[in-house]
Amino acid sequence: MKLYAKKSISGFIVCLVLVLLLSTLPITASAVNTSYYVDAVSGSDSNNGKSVDTAWKTLAKVNSTTFGAGDKILFKRGSSWTGTLYPKGSGASGNPITIDAYGSGALPVINGNGKYYTTSDPIDSAVYLRSQSHWVISNIEVTNKTTTKAERYGIHIDGSGGQNTGITIRNTKVHDVTNDGNAGEHARIAGIAVWARSWGDSFSNVLVEGNEVYNIGSTAIYVNGMKWVGSAVNNVIRNNYVHEIGGDGIMTVDCESPLAEYNVANTTHNQSTVACVAMWPFSCNNAVFQYNEAYNTKTTADGQGFDSDYMSRGTIFQYNYGHDNEGGFFLICSEPTTWDGKQTGFNDGTIVRYNIGQNNANWQFVLWTNITNTSIYNNVVSIKAGNSSPVIWSGSRNNLWYPDKTTFKNNIFYHNGTGGYLLEKLTGLVFDYNIFYGYHASSEPYDAHKLTNNPKFVKPGGAGLGITSCDAYKLQIGSPALNSGVLITNNGGKDYFGNPVSATAAPNRGAYNGPGIDSSTTNSTTTYTTTSISLPSVIPSDTTTTTSATTATSNPPTYSSPFKTANGQMWGLTAGGMSYEQFSTAFVTQPGITITVLSKDGKAITSGKIGTGMKVKVSENNAPSEEFSVILYGDIDGNGTIDVIDMVKMKMHILKINYLQGAMYTAANTDRDSKVTVNVFDMVVLKKSVLKINQIDQN
Repeated sequence: MKLYAKKSISGFIVCLVLVLLLSTLPITASAVNTSYYVDAVSGSDSNNGKSVDTAWKTLAKVNSTTFGAGDKILFKRGSSWTGTLYPKGSGASGNPITIDAYGSGALPVINGNGKYYTTSDPIDSAVYLRSQSHWVISNIEVTNKTTTKAERYGIHIDGSGGQNTGITIRNTKVHDVTNDGNAGEHARIAGIAVWARSWGDSFSNVLVEGNEVYNIGSTAIYVNGMKWVGSAVNNVIRNNYVHEIGGDGIMTVDCESPLAEYNVANTTHNQSTVACVAMWPFSCNNAVFQYNEAYNTKTTADGQGFDSDYMSRGTIFQYNYGHDNEGGFFLICSEPTTWDGKQTGFNDGTIVRYNIGQNNANWQFVLWTNITNTSIYNNVVSIKAGNSSPVIWSGSRNNLWYPDKTTFKNNIFYHNGTGGYLLEKLTGLVFDYNIFYGYHASSEPYDAHKLTNNPKFVKPGGAGLGITSCDAYKLQIGSPALNSGVLITNNGGKDYFGNPVSATAAPNRGAYNGPGIDSSTTNSTTTYTTTSISLPSVIPSDTTTTTSATTATSNPPTYSSPFKTANGQMWGLTAGGMSYEQFSTAFVTQPGITITVLSKDGKAITSGKIGTGMKVKVSENNAPSEEFSVILYGDIDGNGTIDVIDMVKMKMHILKINYLQGAMYTAANTDRDSKVTVNVFDMVVLKKSVLKINQIDQN
């Protein structure tokens, strides 16, 4: 009897263990090409999930299911879930598994609730896949916010060993991911990351397209193909709008022939204190970055709009527009050695052509360490007044390896600043057929076919927001740049504006290769044939990209105000400060024009004081047209008033304790000297204002 009882108990325990084990295993979906619906309010996990009326409810149900080729996981619009979405399974080539939305209303939200990486739990994001291929993630909103910075992601496509392919992340909104742009490997910690923590997975056929990524502590978009593991081809980052990013904007790493195009990066590097850039490839072969716009990149720890970086070969930057970046226009660099210290580092064969740079601060080109065979031609560099930094700065991290075989041809340097050229120890350096107009430093390089005449741009300094706003840098009839350049082999075949560039006839100098423009009729248009969506406006959740010809005009918006604008800044406010109501009612607008004021953290305001560093956005028919940084001279802390706190901040700058940057630096130039320097004379003017002896000139 005891033996029978023991056997019965043992049998019961075995059955119980089996039940428990089976309940934790993923459930395999019963058929392929099936749509599964998830409704956080009205769904039930006891349903079969195969219709709107029998929807599932929780992420746990989805995560416990293994899906097959052609399956769709559809989340109800207007609903939200807290936790990590981690469905299982892989699709097939041409028949992926798709995550999407259904119904009407706002995008469904996946809130990771601060999920982050630990050694015991590597699931580190709001949306997570590991070693899974052929997935489409679209039309969802993702956030992973908390109060403490850590290694966390919005969407992370991970791997544990193998070759992965066919990942598409399209039309998502990823924001408020609390990660750390100062971490040791900050670059890979991103809002959207395709990267295997095992360092043993390759990724190919990755498409990151049409996403809006913002309020990220570190990088916005990071794709690491790991070409040394397996196939890393056909990786594309296209039509994304990234803004308010703590570290790097868009990165391709260890890829073969990656393509980054039609992206906009606005205000990257706004938290990190280490070196970051808006857009760049790292350790890639034959990367192409084209038709991108990078602006408002912060800090001078790099801080450029574009960068061709370490261990790369054959990188091409073409048809890009970089403006108002604090660190400069282009960085081309390498490290002295490979990552293991066993070989010499390199960056070979970079081509920078048909790009336009306007009002970038600091260095326009930085050439650093062991870069070789760099060709920089047919670019426009428009340098704003007050910029005293070197136009080109070269050097070496180890004082052993310096740039070799660098050529500058057919470029136009429109120099309103006072900076020279620091060309330290470059070998094989050639300047030929460039135009150097404006300020001529004693260090200006020798150029056998140099021109110094006015290139006669249509409207120098007149480009605005968007890559199609650069008609200002077309050439007028009579320009010395017309047909005066030198032929370049394999020149790409077209200029910034889409005009053909001949392989046999002399080209123009600069980024425009069309005929001279009649100065009396300058309402010309820039036409691109693109696969594109309207940027940088917020991307509609149901947008699908189509190939079309997009034509944009550069006609000025129809509005007026008493304020002055130039170089992306707006000033001329009342000396005693202005309220939002006073400021906004000063604008006279025509139908279709909207004026929006954003605080320094990017939020629209409708009350309070207007202070230095705020943004004024002008939209025409809901499309962004212009953007300005507010300057209230003397208001150095940006609170809209001029007081003793501003004096303290200026004193700390003068004593070299804490330097002012950007709009705050401009606002500190209270004596309005033309060199835009901040010194004791500015302190005297500021003090008189605080003591109400004299007001600061705001005009």
